Amino acid sequence: MRRVRPFAISGLITAVVMAALSFVIEDADQSKSTLVVGLIAAVTITAIPIYGINSWSLAKRSLVHFLVMLATTFPLLLYSGWFTLPVAIGVFVLFGILGWTIGYVVYRVQERNQPTVTQRRMSQG
Repeated sequence: MRRVRPFAISGLITAVVMAALSFVIEDADQSKSTLVVGLIAAVTITAIPIYGINSWSLAKRSLVHFLVMLATTFPLLLYSGWFTLPVAIGVFVLFGILGWTIGYVVYRVQERNQPTVTQRRMSQG
């Protein structure tokens, strides 16, 4: 639970700052867009710890993250008015696959660069 707190705080700060900014922007469309972007960013930041639940398989973590994004980010995309429904579905799926792939590659590179337990013991003497 300790790892979740920094992400929850960052997500909350992002949401509050972007919401506050949206209230001072006079153009209604720009104000709405700023709010939507802030909420999408906040949800995305807050959902990152799902991938830190190592007792879950990668498939389960990916599915839970997808469902969280589907329940939060996708409605925000529709509310934004930026896309028609078919385009919003495409954007959601494309960014989801792209984001998941980038995260997976970064994780694997970091994992490969971490010394093993045996290597750590040997370097400690």
